[in-house]
Amino acid sequence: MVIIYLLSAIFAWYCWSVLARRLGYEVPWMAGLLMLIPVVNVGLLLFLVLNESPNEKRLRSAASEPEESQTHAPEETCLQCGAPMPEDMMSCASCGWSYSTDADE
Repeated sequence: MVIIYLLSAIFAWYCWSVLARRLGYEVPWMAGLLMLIPVVNVGLLLFLVLNESPNEKRLRSAASEPEESQTHAPEETCLQCGAPMPEDMMSCASCGWSYSTDADE
């Protein structure tokens, strides 16, 4: 009976350690031994459930930062020479290339 209790306690300690690491907490292996105490076990479970984990904080901050592509629109370039070409121009100022063909006119 004691062996079953010890094996279940070791398994619970391992599961808690893995869960805490996946949530982004840096957990020393000795802290996992606190999970063997029933009252502390429930307290740590409530802590993990009710608080925002470090990984969630990183994801929220990454989602709130504007991406570089959203801050300014990329400028169009000429398909023939690669020179910058404003969107409203139909032909390139440097090489004369145009989007329109003879059939379009």
